Amino acid sequence: MLRHPGYAGSILQVVGLPLVVNAYGVLILSVAVAGLFIHRLLWEEEWLMNNLPGYEAYIQRTWRLIPGVW
Repeated sequence: MLRHPGYAGSILQVVGLPLVVNAYGVLILSVAVAGLFIHRLLWEEEWLMNNLPGYEAYIQRTWRLIPGVW
């Protein structure tokens, strides 16, 4: 189970679309946007841990973005 399926889908779309249409120049921008998604995700998780009771227990049983990896 993923904690952030929306972010995972958005990152796949932002990085995958330039690869599908062979727009390799845009890929650099896409990687930067994916980095911003990850930065926001980490900030959001920190906020949730500080403000939502039970979120730390939820973190223990879920994966962040990639099942089995992170």
